[in-house]
Amino acid sequence: MVTLEPGLLLGGIQQSIVGSGFVPLKGTDVKVFGRQQPNYFAANNRDIYIILLLSDLRFLNGRIVFLLSELFSSINFIVIVPPPFEFQPPLLISTDYNMGLVIVPHDVPMRQMFSDRFDADRHPVVKIVGYGFPICIRINEQGQVVGYDWNVFRTILVHMKLRWHVTVYKLNSTMELMQWFNKELDEGHIEILIDRTFRPDTKSVQHVLPEMNGVCLIIPKTQKYEILQHLLRPFASTAWIVLIVALLVGSCIAKRHFRHSLLDTLIFGVDLDAGSVSRKERIVLFACLVVFFILSEAYQAKLLALISSSRYPPDPKTVAEFLQTDTLLYVGRVRKAADYWFTFDGEQDYGTLMQCPVAWDFFLRWTNRHYNLHGYNVRPRVHIVAENILSLSASYTFSRSFLLYPRFKVYLDRIYESGLMRYWQTEQDRRQMFEQKFVFVENEIISFNDLIMVWIVLGIGHGLAFAVRHCDGAFRPGWYGTGKMFDGR
Repeated sequence: MVTLEPGLLLGGIQQSIVGSGFVPLKGTDVKVFGRQQPNYFAANNRDIYIILLLSDLRFLNGRIVFLLSELFSSINFIVIVPPPFEFQPPLLISTDYNMGLVIVPHDVPMRQMFSDRFDADRHPVVKIVGYGFPICIRINEQGQVVGYDWNVFRTILVHMKLRWHVTVYKLNSTMELMQWFNKELDEGHIEILIDRTFRPDTKSVQHVLPEMNGVCLIIPKTQKYEILQHLLRPFASTAWIVLIVALLVGSCIAKRHFRHSLLDTLIFGVDLDAGSVSRKERIVLFACLVVFFILSEAYQAKLLALISSSRYPPDPKTVAEFLQTDTLLYVGRVRKAADYWFTFDGEQDYGTLMQCPVAWDFFLRWTNRHYNLHGYNVRPRVHIVAENILSLSASYTFSRSFLLYPRFKVYLDRIYESGLMRYWQTEQDRRQMFEQKFVFVENEIISFNDLIMVWIVLGIGHGLAFAVRHCDGAFRPGWYGTGKMFDGR
């Protein structure tokens, strides 16, 4: 609760008030108004109350009420003034939605003192029409009106205790339809049109929103790494150089003292205690074997991790990253038709431009449809680049005959500037993150099919080992029969 006493905070801002077209308030100006910033979070908040104490009834006038409403951005306040006669209780004065002064009884609770004094029964049913992005306003399978924009207007209508009638159109955008909307708005048959991209004529009121409609890139998902790319990814260039040096040095020593090849030496081991091997050569050969063993184990561990968890290259997150790829971009007409020709099944190998709300709506519908058909979801076939390429103005349209537009304007300004609209827009996304249908198969426990490339690599390695062993045994059968190793002399 904020209490202001004009006897303590007098004077100070008469010039600013006069410059704004107001008459000075004869010593009743409150100095705090000169430093007070509009509190957008306090608009109609039931947790914030303001009480103004006046020392004389003559100080009370409509300009004080106007200052309290505009500068504190709230209608939740009362003014306490002395009674006109002695031995009477002080007067409690508040305002209604028409900025009229209302005397509040003393015996009512505090909550009722600050309650809304708005007579909703005096106003007829609000006629609302929804059109445009399905993610903003649509009718779901249960016949209920849902969407981001509808959450805004439903909150305002419920808070003002108004009645409403909503009609949602799913027609294609044509010039005749836009002209019909303008005609209905001019005649008052439509009082609110919920379509962010609609451009009304001069006879209607266009409420421009602080956030913009953007155009996003819709590109195909990156393809899986090939087997050769997986085999080369675990090591950097320096690690490969160390491995090659170890193999070359070890092969020179092994070839000098042993008949069998380096591959046979590395797989089946060598006799480091041979008499022809010097101590330095034995140390170097042993060091090469240790380096090869460490690198091979690290290679296998990193290869397994990359194949199982990083089977795809990262998707571009910005337009600059997309321009570094080889993906083609089709630049055509950016529209919002429901039968958009670009599919989300991964049939196209090029990207395109699409309005961001439409792109996310198509993505969610594709995910839901795939889950309903198959009972599980696979990796999405397309990727939506989060960075907007273009910014287009967004607005709501009101009929000039709609008398409650000034109140709706205040609500809309507070909802968007307080961040409540952004919270509503992300609420559905946060809820869907925990649904079963939005957990993709590749993010679950690794199955046998997910490790096919791992089994292929292991199979190739074991196949080469057995092939070398049998080939070596075929050319030197006596060595395996006697169990003795040649000393290389």
